[in-house]
Amino acid sequence: TVSFSFSHLLLALSLNFLALIGALICLFLLMRRHTSNNVAGMTLILLLIFPTAFFLAAVYSEAFFLFFSLAAFLFAEKRNWLLSTIFAGLAISTRLVGVFILPALVIELLAGVPLRQLPKAINKYKGTLLLLSFSLLGLFIYMAFLQKEDRKSVV
Repeated sequence: TVSFSFSHLLLALSLNFLALIGALICLFLLMRRHTSNNVAGMTLILLLIFPTAFFLAAVYSEAFFLFFSLAAFLFAEKRNWLLSTIFAGLAISTRLVGVFILPALVIELLAGVPLRQLPKAINKYKGTLLLLSFSLLGLFIYMAFLQKEDRKSVV
């Protein structure tokens, strides 16, 4: 059995709050790149007043997943593929559906490439594609964590 003290709860809530702040900053920056400041600000307000937004303030992985996912896309748009890969791996390590960030990042990488030039573009970006594939390490970390937790529950 695992027991939590008040200090553990306070630490968990603090970390979750920091992840939520990071997610809001990333969402604002992403939205500002495509829209006005007013629309970006309204997006944050709508996210925070949405009925299920309380999950972002509770001790769940939602705020972390949102932060890591948005950061991965923000850095992908800035063409900083190393940070994008790191944040994608962290997003994948928080939940299984995070693996779908990888194809989206590949699409972001190859966006604007005409279909007939796709083989050349893939060859041109093979280093970046290899780098992005390292984000799957997050999946293996997540699987190892689940395996460890499963063994604990059996014993």
